Amino acid sequence: MRNIIGIGLVIFIVILLLSLLGKVINFAFKISIIVIAAAIIMKLLDNYSKRNDRF
Repeated sequence: MRNIIGIGLVIFIVILLLSLLGKVINFAFKISIIVIAAAIIMKLLDNYSKRNDRF
C-alpha cells in the first residue's frame, strides 16, 4: 500500500514540477520577446537619429 502512495506522490511532484517549468519557460519566452522587440526599436531609433544628424 505504501509503495502505491509513494509512486502517486512521485508522479504528483513530477507533474507539479513540469507545470512550474512550463510557467517559467512561458515567462522567459515573453521576457525574451519583449527584450528583442526593445532591441529592434532601439536600433531603429538609433538609425533614425543618425539619419537626422546628416541633414
